[in-house]
Amino acid sequence: MPHIRFPAAHGLLRQLGFQLHSGACTLPQYLDAVADLLKAAIACPRVTVWLLQRDHPESTLQCTAWSSFSRGLRINRCALSQEAVQAYLKALLATGVLAVPDLDAALPLQALNAAYCQPEQVLATLDAAFVVNGQAVGVVCCEQIGEVRQWTGEECLLVRSVAQAVTLDMARLADGVQPGDDCSDDVRRLLAALGQ
Repeated sequence: MPHIRFPAAHGLLRQLGFQLHSGACTLPQYLDAVADLLKAAIACPRVTVWLLQRDHPESTLQCTAWSSFSRGLRINRCALSQEAVQAYLKALLATGVLAVPDLDAALPLQALNAAYCQPEQVLATLDAAFVVNGQAVGVVCCEQIGEVRQWTGEECLLVRSVAQAVTLDMARLADGVQPGDDCSDDVRRLLAALGQ
């Protein structure tokens, strides 16, 4: 799906939301497809999707889905501590979208850079948060690997709008879960991230 035009990306996102709510796909399949969609629309080497785990300071952010042009771009660090992501989440929530062209120059993100970006060779990132009632419940990250990158305004708008749509889809999914329902570990993590 290389270089999907942005209106087409929004159409695909609506279809994915319908599939999630109809039960045609699971939450992990939905998040993988969102990562695939953004990777193709923005043409970046890798997109990752993370959910917050408030009760686990050692793994505050947990990687739930990812997509890359090369399956050789495996993720070695799938859980990040509260210490590593505290300043990152604060910066992300302050702006809604975090477009960082060169992580080495982003002083507030040095803990995240040392814990994740440098070991993964991520040099630039374009991130947006999934926010419910003013609280971040997860993030989507477009990761530029091996080189710095200037993100365009159009790319920033797309990532923000995709994050907003994913937030609504995940909130609807969580609203459909009743106490005592048998649900997957991924849905349980989502409910915990939403404080339910």
